[in-house]
Amino acid sequence: MSDDGFDASLGVTVSRKALPRIVRDMSMQAGGLYFSAAAQAVRVLILASLLAPSELGTVALIALVLAYSQYCDLGIALAVGRQIPLSLGAGKDHEALAWRWYGLAAKLMGSVSVGLVLVVIVTAKWSELNPGVRFGLLTVAVVAVLQGVIMALQVILAANQRFGRAAILLVTLGTANLTAGVAGAAVNGLRGVFIGQVIAYSATVVVGFVLAGRIVASPLQRRRVWMLLKIGVPLAALIFAGYNLVNIDQVMVVSLLGREDLGIYALVLYGGSALYLLPSALAAVIGPRLLRKFGEFGTAESIYELTWRPVKILALAMPILIVALCVLGPLVIQHFLPAYSAAIAPLRIYSVGMFFLGLNLGVSTTLVAFNKHARNVPIMALSIGLNVAIDLAFVGLLHWGLMGIALGSALTYFVYWMAHTTLVRWYFHQTPRTALLMNLKSGWQGFVLAALTLAAWATGAIETTTLLSCAFYFFGLLVFLPPLLVTAMRRGHAIRDAGA
Repeated sequence: MSDDGFDASLGVTVSRKALPRIVRDMSMQAGGLYFSAAAQAVRVLILASLLAPSELGTVALIALVLAYSQYCDLGIALAVGRQIPLSLGAGKDHEALAWRWYGLAAKLMGSVSVGLVLVVIVTAKWSELNPGVRFGLLTVAVVAVLQGVIMALQVILAANQRFGRAAILLVTLGTANLTAGVAGAAVNGLRGVFIGQVIAYSATVVVGFVLAGRIVASPLQRRRVWMLLKIGVPLAALIFAGYNLVNIDQVMVVSLLGREDLGIYALVLYGGSALYLLPSALAAVIGPRLLRKFGEFGTAESIYELTWRPVKILALAMPILIVALCVLGPLVIQHFLPAYSAAIAPLRIYSVGMFFLGLNLGVSTTLVAFNKHARNVPIMALSIGLNVAIDLAFVGLLHWGLMGIALGSALTYFVYWMAHTTLVRWYFHQTPRTALLMNLKSGWQGFVLAALTLAAWATGAIETTTLLSCAFYFFGLLVFLPPLLVTAMRRGHAIRDAGA
C-alpha cells in the first residue's frame, strides 16, 4: 500500500531489467532535444550578425506561421502516437503498422491545405506584402508540408520506442537548418535563409524515411479516421493551449510594456525553454511505455508507477537545474549581455514556475491513456485567462514590469499543476483532499525555491549577481542535492544489478 492510499502492488512495476533501457532511451531523447535547441540558439545568434534587425524580425514572423501550421492535421498524428503503443501492448502488430499510414496521410493532407491557403493569400495580397515576407510565406507553403512529414515520422519512431532514431532525426534537422540557414544568409541574405530552410527540411525528410522504414499506403477507413479525430482534436487543443500558455507572455509584454521589453524578456523565455527540455525528454520516453502497458492490461493499477515515477525524478532533478540557471544565467547576462540586465530578476522568478510546469509534464500521458485528456482543455483555457488577469493586475496596476509578467506566469503554472495533477489523481481513486496533500508533498522543492526567491526579492538581491544573491540559491543546493545523490546511487545500484 502506497502512502497515498493506492495499492500499487495490484499493478505492474518497472522491472530492474527495464531500467537500463529507460535510462538509455531518455539519454538519447534528451541528447537530441538539447542538441536541437543548441543548434537553434547558434543559428539565431549567427543570423543576427548577418541580417538587419528588420530581416531577423521577418525570419521570426515566418517561424511563427510555421509553428502554427503544425496543428493542421487536427491532432490525428498525436492520436496515432497513442494508438500505436496501445496496439503493440494488446499484441495487434498489424494494427500498429496500419496506424503509421494514418499519421503520415493526415499530416500530408493538412499541411498541403495550409500551403495552398498561403499561396492564395500571398497571390491576393501580392502588392501589399513586404517582398521578404512574401518570399518567406511562399517557402513556408513548401516547408509546412516537409515539416508535417518530419513530425509524423517523429511520432511513429517515438511510439515504437525507437528513441535513438528519433534523436538522430532531431539532430539531422538541427544540423541541416543551422548549416543551410547560415550559408544561405551569407550568400543571399534573407532569401538565402528561406531557401536554406527548404533544403534543410528536404534533406531531413529523406533521412526520416530511411530511419522510419517503409510506410505502406492503404485506404483510409472512415470509422478509424473519426476515432482518431475524437482523440486527436482535444490533444491538439491541449498542445495549442499549452503553447499559448507559455507564449501569452509575449503578447502581454508587447501590449503592456513594448517591443524593447519583449526583447529583454526573450532571454527569460529561452531560459525557461532550456529547463523544460528535461521533462519533455522524460515524458517522451515514458509516454509510449505507459500507453503500451495500458494497452496490455487496461487498468489504472498497471500504469500507476509509470505515472508517478517521472514526477519523483523531476522533483529531484529540476531544482538542481533551476539553481544552476539562477546562479549562472545572471552572471552570463551581466558579463556578456549587460543591455539585458533587466532580465535577471524575471529569469529567477520564472524559473520557479517552470518547476511546477515541468512537474506537470510528468503525468501528461496518463489522461491520454484513459482517453480523458479532453477534460484538461477547460483547465488549460482557464489557466491562460488567469495568466492574463494576473499580468494586468501586476503590470497595469502595481507597475511591477517584467517581474510582474514572470510572477504571473509562475503563479499560473502552479495553479495549473495543482488542477491538472488533481484531475489525474482522481482517476487513481484519490479524493480531492488526498490529491491536494499528495501534490503538496510531491512538490515541496518548488515551495523551497519560491521561499528562496521571495527572500532574495525582499532583500533586493534578486536583481543582482552579488554574493548575497547567489547565497540564497547555494543554500538551495544544500537542501536539494543530498536527496538527488541518494536516489541516484540507489538507481545506479539497481541498473548495475539488472545489467549483471
